[in-house]
Amino acid sequence: MGWFRKPATTEPYSRYGVHLVTVAAGDAARVADSWHAGGIDLDWQQKFQVLYELVLYYLHITDRYVAQHRPGQRQRIMDAVTGAAWYAWLTRSVVKPIPEDLSDPATVENFRGFTEDLHLRHELYAPYVWERADDPDNFEGTLFWEFPKFVSRSLGYPDDLITIMGVQMAMLNSLEFLNSAQLLDP
Repeated sequence: MGWFRKPATTEPYSRYGVHLVTVAAGDAARVADSWHAGGIDLDWQQKFQVLYELVLYYLHITDRYVAQHRPGQRQRIMDAVTGAAWYAWLTRSVVKPIPEDLSDPATVENFRGFTEDLHLRHELYAPYVWERADDPDNFEGTLFWEFPKFVSRSLGYPDDLITIMGVQMAMLNSLEFLNSAQLLDP
């Protein structure tokens, strides 16, 4: 399938997509641990949903970064990153082996759903800034504050300080570890 089997020039972007899912998986485990310490126990489906949302969040952040620094290459870079991230996420989400032929209708539909969800997250997160110019120490209304609120609500939990801080603490240093700058000079 053409959207996934990219030329060798996109290999660094594909590696980044796989790395993104690995970072998100570590963060998802830390969210579950943090919420458990706060009295919230997630079942396996909820843990998987946290992973999914983190993958989409990190793809959104990566897209913002690439759009700012390489607008002319954005589509090519993000296609490779998104395809690899989807495949890495998919391998974690199914028990049976993934068909070698990625044109299988169920696989194509899964990818379509993933990209639609990513588009919806782009729309959801677009209004939020990195930090507030009027009050840099106040995170309310920033992407770093609104994403944890969304995760809490999507799992049916209140968006209180325990859940918000649990997600934020789990993600500390992850953006640095993700290192989107490597996409600029692969």
